[in-house]
Amino acid sequence: MLSTAPPVPNGGLHLRGGRLLDPATGTDAVLDVVVSADGRIARIGRDLLTPAGAQPLDVSDQWVVPAAVDLRAHLAEPDDDDERLAHARWALLRAGIGTVCASPATSPPIDTPALARLLPLRARSSGPGPRVLPLGALTHGMAGERLTEAGRMRRAGVVALTDAPRPSMPADLMRRALEHARGFDVLVMQHAEEATLSRRLALHEGPAVLAAGLAGQPSAAESAIVARDLELVALTGSRYHVAHVSSGATLRLLRDARARNLPVSGDVTPLHLLLDETDAVSADPSLRLRPPLRERADREALREALIDGTLQAIASDHHPSTPPLPPDAEPSAYVPGLPVAHLVWPVLLELVTEHGLSPLAAVDRWTWGPARLLGLLELGRLREGGRADLAVIDPDAEWNDETDALPTPLARRRWRGRVRWMLVDGRLIAPDEETGTGTP
Repeated sequence: MLSTAPPVPNGGLHLRGGRLLDPATGTDAVLDVVVSADGRIARIGRDLLTPAGAQPLDVSDQWVVPAAVDLRAHLAEPDDDDERLAHARWALLRAGIGTVCASPATSPPIDTPALARLLPLRARSSGPGPRVLPLGALTHGMAGERLTEAGRMRRAGVVALTDAPRPSMPADLMRRALEHARGFDVLVMQHAEEATLSRRLALHEGPAVLAAGLAGQPSAAESAIVARDLELVALTGSRYHVAHVSSGATLRLLRDARARNLPVSGDVTPLHLLLDETDAVSADPSLRLRPPLRERADREALREALIDGTLQAIASDHHPSTPPLPPDAEPSAYVPGLPVAHLVWPVLLELVTEHGLSPLAAVDRWTWGPARLLGLLELGRLREGGRADLAVIDPDAEWNDETDALPTPLARRRWRGRVRWMLVDGRLIAPDEETGTGTP
């Protein structure tokens, strides 16, 4: 769990001696940050004097970064109680998340302006936590038949439209969806899955899966839809984002599209950066995902794409309450995610130390990168006069996850990198080391 201090002290807060990493300005320097009592950044500079009444906080040898902007996480069903919602938001704070885009895949789906307004309102009343921005369903009931009203959804606060994790809709409807979204400058976020190829299977059709005598879906189930959609993007000019990219074939298509100056983007999850099909076959069946964990070559391609910017963001796909799948689960069984948001910083730091990702780029993929994709340019950055949404990361802290929420290949790992402090909406929040490191 997390413990919280009162709002920023009356005299403000002085973060001293941290390595400030702000990808919006390209800043990578040891600087102080002074936060005013109203939760805004008053000053950024070197060796600043502590203002009268301000609380000093020594953050030397730690990173001071913008609070993360998570493109996609599942928080709660509309009829869940406020305690459950508050619990879910606390889990995301531990990951350094200041803003989270809530999945529309609830029951009922977030497919009307009224439902889009409900979750953020409930979140604000449920206590400290990340601000919640709704993702809206692209079609009513997420049934892939009748488009929702993009303009009204946008005015209700929706930041993107998606039917994820539903398989992709027919091409003619997708064209109309892109045209409709373009009229209101709304991002369309696609779960790329050709259902007749995937058969809704949660394993990859690769050597390890076939050797185990199991059925899987080919990576073409993803890339075929992306290839089709990119032609529709060229036709309509709409902004288009591929959620949870899983294959090297899809990455090649995205690189080609960007070379053609198409307005396309993509993200990757921590699970797809950490694991591959062999883990899905031999370990906890909860790792049978859609899109599936694919081959090792795909995993390496995803890492490289995050490093070179082909993928502009990492997204958690966090789901706090997914029950494990039994070994004899039906092939169509779908696990929307696992409680893994708190692993994002360790994954990024591993890419920094072992794969050549620069610290500034690592911060970008979890903060300013997703904020830019959503057009929310006041988020994911640190600037004087702006709100003090920030996290203090100890890049060298090592820890083990002591809960039983993670599948075996993750639970037994030792992780490096931990959120020590957060400021969100003028409230100072810190992990409670005495109560363990588990995820709610």
